Amino acid sequence: MPGLSEAASEPSMRQAGVDPTSVPDFVGRHPAWAAALLATLRLGRAQEQTVAALSDRVAQDPVLSDALHRVIPHVTAFRSTAEIIEAGDALPTEMRARFDAIIGEESGKLAEAAQGIVRYFDASEPGSTSGIPSEVVDDNFIANANHFPALERAGHITRWVADGKSVLDVANEWQPDVLVLDLMLPSLSGFEVLKAVRSDPAIAGLPVLMRTAKGQEKDRRLAEDLGAKAFVTKLFSNTDVLSRVAALATG
Repeated sequence: MPGLSEAASEPSMRQAGVDPTSVPDFVGRHPAWAAALLATLRLGRAQEQTVAALSDRVAQDPVLSDALHRVIPHVTAFRSTAEIIEAGDALPTEMRARFDAIIGEESGKLAEAAQGIVRYFDASEPGSTSGIPSEVVDDNFIANANHFPALERAGHITRWVADGKSVLDVANEWQPDVLVLDLMLPSLSGFEVLKAVRSDPAIAGLPVLMRTAKGQEKDRRLAEDLGAKAFVTKLFSNTDVLSRVAALATG
């Protein structure tokens, strides 16, 4: 698993006696603990990435930089006016009313500028899941306890790999009857793997079942154009997968 294997390879983990090669066995035996550990690792990594990404965006994103610069003058004006009001106990009524009006005007402008920043971030928010390829693969391994019991009970011998390049290496070495391929993979996407499979004479005829969490029609069309023989979303039933694998394996 990319996430846990990477963490297990860190010097501190090695000093603690953690063997990175034991990750698949750990996931298979204790999927709940693996999921909890992975969630903790992701939280720390997400916080670090958020800080770095925001700092980088402020420095390099002209839209965000401009939006922040629009906020600063209103904050300054609001603060300065508020300090004058606070310090001026004996301000004439007319002057106090003018400063109050400035506070109201600057508050509205500040709220509008802040809402613009919120809308900008909302527009670029990828969704409730990160979509990071290695995390998608990690979730797949944990969800299936590092194996697919339904396929194995049906008599199929399965082999799992965690990144796109390894799929090509194993497919050439193992020559499977059917390739069940995730769309989102590290190193090479499922689409890139599928294209490479169809371009390799040794495995060009390998039946491919595309599996993805997305399920958009455009993904289905692209998978079919690249030579996928079947297509299922991540929310599939065992019966559906078994029937499709059996159909592909028998040609």
